Amino acid sequence: MITANNLQSISYIKYGFLNAEESDTFRETETALYLKQVHDSDVIFATSLDIGQDVECDGCAAVEEHLKLVIKTADCVPVLLADTKKKIIGACHAGWKGALKGVVKNTVEAMRRLGSNTEDIAAAIGPAIQMHSYEVKSDFLEAFLQYDEPALAFFCKHKKHFNLPGYVRSKLEREGVTNVCDCGINTFEDESFYSWRRDKKIGEKRNISFIEIV
Repeated sequence: MITANNLQSISYIKYGFLNAEESDTFRETETALYLKQVHDSDVIFATSLDIGQDVECDGCAAVEEHLKLVIKTADCVPVLLADTKKKIIGACHAGWKGALKGVVKNTVEAMRRLGSNTEDIAAAIGPAIQMHSYEVKSDFLEAFLQYDEPALAFFCKHKKHFNLPGYVRSKLEREGVTNVCDCGINTFEDESFYSWRRDKKIGEKRNISFIEIV
């Protein structure tokens, strides 16, 4: 299980970024909320009433204890967030579409609406595909230039590779969240993690990331 230095000191949370084997044996509990991720920017204020519901969104924030927020990824970026002073948490699944549309911003904003001050939010970026493994096509670049021109800084010199974790981090920083830890693990190269781009035969299997207030 991968952890993050900036979340380790927060005593009221349990969290982790799990590899493929750990994800396969992750025990589903009645307090685990799995979002139906749709690569968009919608975020909910999660409660135990959402468990078992078909909630289509890619981000959530919560204040309820013992509610496990679960994100599933296989190259996209899992982001776990916690307020260092108040019992407020958040989580989001940031693929390129969701990141471009604003899922990171909306997750931070949801935590603020629950009472967080931006400067107290710590964020951890989990295992995801890294720039040198993420080759993209020209229409991909055009989509970013149309909606978010500063994103050009996260493409390589020849515009053929994209730094998705770096872009997600920049989205956090644009919101004022500067306490960010990126584990830097490449799901495409590290075979202990699921990677859709490396092996499309994984079907519905995904790497699990979770966070909860205890």
